[in-house]
Amino acid sequence: MYDVVAMGELLVDFSQNGSSEKGNPIFEANPGGAPCNVLSITNAAASIVTTRKGTVCSMPDREEIGFPLANNGKEQRELKTAKSFDIQLGSVAKVKEFVNDMSKIEGDVFLCVGKYVVDAKSIMGIFSLELSKPLRLEIEDWKEAYGAVLERYLRL
Repeated sequence: MYDVVAMGELLVDFSQNGSSEKGNPIFEANPGGAPCNVLSITNAAASIVTTRKGTVCSMPDREEIGFPLANNGKEQRELKTAKSFDIQLGSVAKVKEFVNDMSKIEGDVFLCVGKYVVDAKSIMGIFSLELSKPLRLEIEDWKEAYGAVLERYLRL
């Protein structure tokens, strides 16, 4: 995990601010918000887990990896149950509610559409998807209590 810090204005926009007596354009320096733009796009890029489903599919299955033993090999870690749903998010308000609801879910939650997979807890990641299409929601550590939260997003 990397931290990104943006400081100062290395890029300054010049906007035309009238003309000189000889008719030449006069420009003034206007800081362009470049650090904020860099941080915004970095956040959006960081929310994308992968851009190709093939990358995800080429990873070994859970069964192939096995689970490391806890407590010096005396007992095995509890197996998590993953679950997937087809959902529809059609409005900005619904996306905001969805991200708020997903932040309450423990563990990893992903949205998939086409070849893209994003973190379902990232509003920037979700807005990078085509929201007019159905989305596939994948919850890595499913608990029955999550069912009530998901009902309003399920695609019927």
